[in-house]
Amino acid sequence: MVKYSAVILSAGAGKRFGGPKHTALLAGRPLFHWSLRAFQAHPDVGEIVLVLPEEEVKKAGGLREAFPKLKAVVPGGPERTDSARAGVSASSGEYVLIHDAARPLVSKDLISRVINALQSHPAAAPAVPVRDTIKRTRGEFMVGGIDRERLCRVQTPQGFRRDLISEAYKKAFSGATDDTTLLEATLGIQSLIVPGEESNIKITVREDLAMADRLLGRRRTGFGWDAHPFRKGRPLILGGVELDYEKGLLGHSDGDALCHAVADALLGAAGLGDIGTYFPDTDPKYRNANSLSLLRETVAMLEEKGFLPESLDATVIIAEPKLGPYIKRMTASLADALGISPELVSVKAKSGNRLGFAGEGRGCEVYAIVGVRELW
Repeated sequence: MVKYSAVILSAGAGKRFGGPKHTALLAGRPLFHWSLRAFQAHPDVGEIVLVLPEEEVKKAGGLREAFPKLKAVVPGGPERTDSARAGVSASSGEYVLIHDAARPLVSKDLISRVINALQSHPAAAPAVPVRDTIKRTRGEFMVGGIDRERLCRVQTPQGFRRDLISEAYKKAFSGATDDTTLLEATLGIQSLIVPGEESNIKITVREDLAMADRLLGRRRTGFGWDAHPFRKGRPLILGGVELDYEKGLLGHSDGDALCHAVADALLGAAGLGDIGTYFPDTDPKYRNANSLSLLRETVAMLEEKGFLPESLDATVIIAEPKLGPYIKRMTASLADALGISPELVSVKAKSGNRLGFAGEGRGCEVYAIVGVRELW
């Protein structure tokens, strides 16, 4: 039986943000991906339920490959409480951790603190002190003051015994801004405070996204290059896409020079050497290997070291065939392998103007520049 379920809420309209937040990107990934990543990595979380706008649910089928703990993707409702109720109903854990996807920087330690608090209390939530002076207003003027020592700023994830929060939803009322408020108002149960984190910011307006981007980690850049000659009798594969052509690229693997250049750029950005270090052409295991799979392995290797890809710009120099009909598929294939949005991947084709071995039609040459994020 699952003990701890995570419910990630990403179905809001984003009125103050100026549009739905589930489409906003942070380092090349939708906001909710960062929360999925955090709960997927936590050893105590047994399953995840993601709540999205109804029209987005069917598009989310591919998420389970990257996030195996994802049990269900369910549609949200008109208010936050409706979405949380839908997510909790789809979960099965004894306890649920309800988290706003608009808090993409949630840490493993914060999740652990909430889980630990649930050992002694049926409800717990993180909070941070109010540091600013708080004043009431009257028209254009500030009047009076409020004792900030008795105030806190509440965050998520908020943890509850599932039976209790489910009972509270049966008595739900309009306007509850979080689940601790609902639980106290309906069942009289107060939530235990656990220390929150200032970095666990909520994306409410566009400026918050820029702040989260700065907090996420420093950027690094990598450059990669690869070249292969043509050889008859081999398939021509670039960016994981097979092209209709009479010759392919000679190589120990499938000869995909585009994937090789991208992998080399990633490794360089992370200071991890080059592709030959990890996939040597002297190893029979990699004979005719699928280079797109090797690129995925490279991305996984970087993630283990705390690096994530966030952009790619590649130039392919090839006289023939013309790559125009294949660029869109290459872009989608590479974006999927890198785990980023296709809009952050650029693949350009150049003929070489009959210069060099690629321009003369004797092979293919690729240059790639990648941006990666080194997470703090």
